[in-house]
Formats: sequence, structure tokens, C-alpha cells
Amino acid sequence: MPHHANPSLAAALDTLCGPRGWAPCHALGHIPVRFPVQPPAEDRGWHVDLNTPAGRLVDEVSHERPVAGATGQPGDMYLLHPFTVHAADEHRGSTPRFMAQSPILLAKPLSPQGPAALACAWEA
Repeated sequence: MPHHANPSLAAALDTLCGPRGWAPCHALGHIPVRFPVQPPAEDRGWHVDLNTPAGRLVDEVSHERPVAGATGQPGDMYLLHPFTVHAADEHRGSTPRFMAQSPILLAKPLSPQGPAALACAWEA
């Protein structure tokens, strides 16, 4: 199965999911749009992208963790664990910002013995 992804993205996904351990996604996923408004939008709270209410868990496991900023240019990509606690920042620009949140689909189930970097999820 050929990978039709950006070569840098394909290499990163091969590292994380194991060689050819991911399936090309032919959709962009969620597309959040941020608009420059004053006062700043108040929808920028810390959260995890889950389908269940996880507010208390997010607060409990992240309240004393260091914060790292992620700033980029159009076309930059960030690969994040799905349980990464994150928040939007204030929009300081003058034009709308678009971001795609594409899912990474695995080609086969992960296992603790597999070559994928994601296998470290089973390590103690």
C-alpha cells in the first residue's frame, strides 16, 4: 500500500507507528478556526480531545506539569498523543487561522513487542 503523505510526515509516522504501521487518512478531520477578536475568546481552556467529560482528570494529572509552547508557520505539523493536555492561545494576528486535526489510523494493532515507538505505552 503506497503512502501518499508528505515525506517528512510519513517518516515521522513510520517512527511512531512502526514501518507501514499506519494507514493514509484521506480526510482532514476536525478543522478549528480561530478569529482575531477583542476581547480574546474565552474558549481557550486546557482540555484533552476525548469523547467523555474528563475535566477533573485533566486538572488532576496536569496541574503541576511544565507548559511548552508550540508555534509554527503555515504548513507545519505537530504529532501529539491523543491524551495530550492542550489549550489554544490568544489570537494575536489579523486574519483567521485554520488548523486541521487529522486522526492517525493504525494499519494493524499495536503490541508491546512491536517496533513502534508507541509500544512504550506498555512500559512501566
